[in-house]
Amino acid sequence: MKITIHISDLPKAPNMQEPVNFDAEADRFVAALPPFGKELNALIEELNGFIAFIQSSSENIQNMSNLFFEDIKKERIDTIFEIELESFKIKQKTLNTTKLEFEKYTNECIERINSQKFSALQTIQDNESGADYIAICQNIAHVISLERHLFENNLIKLKRS
Repeated sequence: MKITIHISDLPKAPNMQEPVNFDAEADRFVAALPPFGKELNALIEELNGFIAFIQSSSENIQNMSNLFFEDIKKERIDTIFEIELESFKIKQKTLNTTKLEFEKYTNECIERINSQKFSALQTIQDNESGADYIAICQNIAHVISLERHLFENNLIKLKRS
């Protein structure tokens, strides 16, 4: 934008040191004042228009900046949400895998305990003389104690047959 108003120069001001030309210079000077005032008012009006344009442009720039930063903020929140969602999926997958592995290990433990119980009972039945009775009883007590410990600490869940 460019200022288009032209302000005309005022004529030479009257001077009391030159009394011969004073009246003529005063008439010219006073006659030039109304157009000079109109030109000044037009310039002020044009400057006010520039100020309004600058203020409007400044507000538009501010609004655009706010929208831009809101978009950045939204994208950042969306990215954080996506990361948290992926983290949750990984956590769930890890928990599911761990749960399956734990159940597998628990079943293996129950099978071993059951197999040792039956073998210990079979040994007692086969060995009616009782020669190894104390050792076999201690073995059974140990197996039952281990099973009870695993059960009480929620490491295994026993199934009824």
